[in-house]
Amino acid sequence: AKKPDILLIIMESFSGKFLSSLGGMKDVTPNLDSLAATGVSFTNCYANSFRTDRGLVSILSGYPGMPNATIMKMPNKCASLPSIASSLSRNGYNTQFVYGGDINFTNMSGYFLSTGFKTLVSENDFPYHERHTNAWGVNDEFTFKKVGEMVEKSLADTVPTLTSFLTLSSHDPFEVPYRKFDDKVQNCVSYTDHQLGLLMAKLRKSPHWNNLLVVCIADHGY
Repeated sequence: AKKPDILLIIMESFSGKFLSSLGGMKDVTPNLDSLAATGVSFTNCYANSFRTDRGLVSILSGYPGMPNATIMKMPNKCASLPSIASSLSRNGYNTQFVYGGDINFTNMSGYFLSTGFKTLVSENDFPYHERHTNAWGVNDEFTFKKVGEMVEKSLADTVPTLTSFLTLSSHDPFEVPYRKFDDKVQNCVSYTDHQLGLLMAKLRKSPHWNNLLVVCIADHGY
């Protein structure tokens, strides 16, 4: 496909140490490991910083993380940054970003809007019973489902779409409705990986699957 739909999944705190495909722990992320085996795995890719606000700007704008400041909180600077969203918008793409928490935190919404994202979906766009299922907002099982619906809709459209999605559940205090490991961090990472597997299984059934590029990357390590 010359202009595939793109699903960019930015995975909270997903360190390579949890992926057996990168020499890490076994059985924590079977779905990501499966994608690594059947897709393209970049084994020499390193986190640019230690916080989500820095990692997002690095991934989406190619801007290095700074140790003592974050450019995301500088609106006048954000407006001049390059970005994936603005580049794709100029090439006819719709652009949307999904985050199950407070999208105003660290000026995320200001950064997203000033760098080309046209549609933002956050915790207030979810049913009341799904909000606050996590200390940071909406648990990943609900956001992955929402993203799946959005991507299926965009795939059926004639206009190519970039859907970017920041996961949330694999973050301190590491409490999720899932029990596979005694270690809370491993358990949260495995929970998000499980939701990823469900999403991929659903999207593979779409008649437009071959027109979709899925990219998974961590915002930073743990």
